[in-house]
Amino acid sequence: MVLPISLILIQLALSLVILDYLLQAQSAHFRYLGLVAQHAGRTAQEVVDLHSGAEYRVSCLGFTPGFPFLAGLPNELGTPRRKIPRKEIPAGSVAIGGTQTGIYPVKSPGGWNVIGRTALRLFDPTKSPPAFLRAGDRVRFRSITREEFEA
Repeated sequence: MVLPISLILIQLALSLVILDYLLQAQSAHFRYLGLVAQHAGRTAQEVVDLHSGAEYRVSCLGFTPGFPFLAGLPNELGTPRRKIPRKEIPAGSVAIGGTQTGIYPVKSPGGWNVIGRTALRLFDPTKSPPAFLRAGDRVRFRSITREEFEA
């Protein structure tokens, strides 16, 4: 099953950012959507709906340059980090770690449960500021189709 969810950020008034993202349950990088669903006692579609229905706030940036730690994850989606981190998570991966969600801005190791991916570049060292998001920004995710993701 492939569930659409991609990440395209649109800056709106009052520091609200809408993030479109593509969720793919059957991809090697996104198989953790099923694990999050199982942990929550929900279907994969319910996880998508809950995740994209919440409003998040950027608590801080860290771990890697521009990695946003997002507070506001619905309690039922809280999922422990993986015991053994993966050596490589693709840039743009949307993931859940404990009671937070976040977006890997660059390719890096990581132990969070990847549930989706965005094509948006969250960190660009040639820009000022280099990070797209800042602490305090409000973020919402929006599910999109594979065609929208690839456009």
